[in-house]
Amino acid sequence: MIRYTEYCLIKENKDENKRGHNDILKKMGVMDNKGHMNLDNMSQKINTFLKSDDNKEKFLKDIEDEIKGDVVKIKIKKLKPSQSSIYLDQVFSRILSKSKFTKKALKGKIKDTDILISSDNFIIDGHHRWCSAYILNPKCKLKCIRINLPFEKALPLINAILEAKGSENQSQSGNDKFNVYELIKLKKEELTENLAEIIHKVASVGLWGSGEKKENMIREFLNKLDKKLHKNVHPMNYFVKNIYKLPNPEGGLTHRKDMPQLDKDDIENIIKNN
Repeated sequence: MIRYTEYCLIKENKDENKRGHNDILKKMGVMDNKGHMNLDNMSQKINTFLKSDDNKEKFLKDIEDEIKGDVVKIKIKKLKPSQSSIYLDQVFSRILSKSKFTKKALKGKIKDTDILISSDNFIIDGHHRWCSAYILNPKCKLKCIRINLPFEKALPLINAILEAKGSENQSQSGNDKFNVYELIKLKKEELTENLAEIIHKVASVGLWGSGEKKENMIREFLNKLDKKLHKNVHPMNYFVKNIYKLPNPEGGLTHRKDMPQLDKDDIENIIKNN
């Protein structure tokens, strides 16, 4: 049982941290004086805020130790997507080429996947890894880093840190023809046809060659998957069923170009252990 004095100290530290990042968000222009968030024109607000080198240095100093995180294991169904574009060609490139990832997802546990989530369980970075695992096994658990901020506050702060440090912007590549949130609007037969096209396209691009070799490799992959599933359902139908189960972004929060792209160095430099 925690003592009352310890509780007060913990609460005081949390309140102090909250005041710190709230002040920064207000200066950035994404929070008003009443604490309401507005992420419209977020990139422009961040660029204006960081316009001078002095502001960059002061911001990085002020934000230091403000973003803290813990490693958690969480059911994949509890995670909420926050971007409006997830591309199935990238998803199936992982499923087809990362055999270790695929095996672990089918077994129900992925221990070596870095997915960054907010305190309210929105995905900040790792949507394609999340989607790949979900399509393979909606009941699996993922290893994630959960930070101490809700999504609306975490997103502008992390984007501003990356901008201030001169990190590369999120890639804007991606064909909306393969965006899962467009494809799930199709009927089952149409979605299955599109999925078959995607798998063949991915398999032929630097993966399994072309022609008969490609067809044999795809058939072999699906046969192996069929044996692992033991669900009396063809793998293609299994994928389609799980794609329809994918939750939509809540409120269509952000476009992919507004989402941070973090590598391991970024995570180590930005997020401190609790």
